[in-house]
Amino acid sequence: MTVRDAFGRLNTFLVPPVIPINLETLTTEEREVYDQLPAELRELLSCCNGAKVDSPDSLNFITHVEVEYEGVNSISSDLISEFWGIGTDRADGVSDIAAEFSRHIDDEFLPRGVIAFAACPSDGLVCVSTNASDFGHIYYWDYYWSYPWAKPFFDKRIDAVRRSFPTGSEILGDPKHPDYWVVSDAGNYATLMDLAPNLTAFLQRCSIAGEEN
Repeated sequence: MTVRDAFGRLNTFLVPPVIPINLETLTTEEREVYDQLPAELRELLSCCNGAKVDSPDSLNFITHVEVEYEGVNSISSDLISEFWGIGTDRADGVSDIAAEFSRHIDDEFLPRGVIAFAACPSDGLVCVSTNASDFGHIYYWDYYWSYPWAKPFFDKRIDAVRRSFPTGSEILGDPKHPDYWVVSDAGNYATLMDLAPNLTAFLQRCSIAGEEN
């Protein structure tokens, strides 16, 4: 199955207009971000340069985050409310991958080279890695990773990073330290959940309302 086939399952739930990316209109900065993306995501943009999902509860995926509510443990799921585009300037307000990537770099809450391309109603993000070690992997960033119901789960992951970098706090206190980004990226990866090895696999794993498994 190709990424177009996998994404085609979602057409019913996308709010028009669903338009392809126009590479000729991209700015230099936008083109630089586009060129970093895995081929599957570029292929997706060639048929859909961002779109809102008409009924977000129709597109569900398992996050693999362990949460606890009122003493009951479970694995959480989330929904996709919007796929982002590049160079988008439309009335529907679809977000721009390149603009959000620039903002995320400044905020330093995602590892370098990890680019968000879809949003969830929970303010979570679906991201893709452009790093050599995990190129093309799809990740989930949970907006609520530090909230009480998810904190114990993520604390274990963050503690593992701290044990790997005993002087990590000192390093993170000095942005000019040669290992600053190594430690920062490791900590930020601890707040990400690896959903799939590539975009096609992720889309195939999404559960669509009314579709029989």
